[in-house]
Amino acid sequence: MKRKQSRSRGFSLVELLISTVLIVLVLAALASILVSHLGTTDRQGNVVQVRGELARFSYLLGTEVSEACALQRASDPSSCLQTCSTATTTDLRMLIPVLQNGTTATTRMIRYYLSGTTLMREGPRILANGQLETTTGSTSTTAVVLDSVASYTAQIDADCHAATISISQSLPSTTQTSNTTFSVRTSVVAL
Repeated sequence: MKRKQSRSRGFSLVELLISTVLIVLVLAALASILVSHLGTTDRQGNVVQVRGELARFSYLLGTEVSEACALQRASDPSSCLQTCSTATTTDLRMLIPVLQNGTTATTRMIRYYLSGTTLMREGPRILANGQLETTTGSTSTTAVVLDSVASYTAQIDADCHAATISISQSLPSTTQTSNTTFSVRTSVVAL
């Protein structure tokens, strides 16, 4: 009787090479999908961050303008009762009446302006309680409000009590911008 010889057969070199190439192609495709997903997630995170910054700026400016009695472009308002040029500006100034000791009214100036691609705020410090610093002899401070600003304009109404703000901020690592437009109005009519 002949005995059947069993041969265990392994993979040939060609089969190993083809398998290796297929595995490398699958891994490359998965890596490409992962990198694409990470890039999309990063861009979406940047959009959320920039929109949050624009919302905070809108709130800050709206709050300060509501406490003002007059808005002006490129020069400090002379009084709460004046007329304004309605030309568009990148230098918005506001006159804020402040009561000291409950009776004496003084004024403070706040200015928002574009310096290169940085939106700046110049004026009295904002204290921890949200109030403006009103102590006699306090100096004006300059602070960065937003970076990577592509454009910033303020269109002031002729009555000096309202403005329409348009701002675009560049999204990091892209050529896109996030845009917002909002209106602000003073609440104080006269000193």
